[in-house]
Amino acid sequence: MKPTLLAVALILIVGCTPTSEPQPPTDTAPGAPPAVAAEPGPPTEPRRPTPDEANTVPERFQGEWNSTPADCGTGNNPSRLRIGADDIRFHESSGTITSVTVRDGLDITLAADMTGEGEVFESTYGFRLSDDGNTLTDTTSGTGMARHRCD
Repeated sequence: MKPTLLAVALILIVGCTPTSEPQPPTDTAPGAPPAVAAEPGPPTEPRRPTPDEANTVPERFQGEWNSTPADCGTGNNPSRLRIGADDIRFHESSGTITSVTVRDGLDITLAADMTGEGEVFESTYGFRLSDDGNTLTDTTSGTGMARHRCD
């Protein structure tokens, strides 16, 4: 029995002894191909967004808009709307534009951080500019209020 026990112990010792130098652990899964470091390419200039992609309202949408052209510049009409490059102002609320999306060159969606009537809120507005650029229609509300460009 002693020779059998000695043979088993010898087999265990030989089987557990590494036959080559230990290798450092790798981050790849067993059987996966080794990772290859990519060669760095030439530096690239970051692409600058077009005005329609940036958070700036394109000029064609900017200005004062009113449902009654005779009320332009007076502030007498609650439909008065002023759109700047980065702000929007209604009759009783105003805010800073945080996002601008233009589609088809004539549809615009503006997201803004607004204040008005003692409240602070986030809001999104949609407008459609007429082909001639003189009418701005509200596409956010069901009424589709049209405002005319004030000169």
